[in-house]
Amino acid sequence: MLKKWRDEILSTDNDVHFYVGKQNAHRRSFSVLGAWRPKLENALF
Repeated sequence: MLKKWRDEILSTDNDVHFYVGKQNAHRRSFSVLGAWRPKLENALF
């Protein structure tokens, strides 16, 4: 799993963004819900 994240998802060819969500019981903390990784040439920003 670490190899997949390091080599595929966090590759320099991708523009990685994370989806985060707040927890109702702990309003100052958040969790990463997912990752969006478009190719750099298709990136919006």
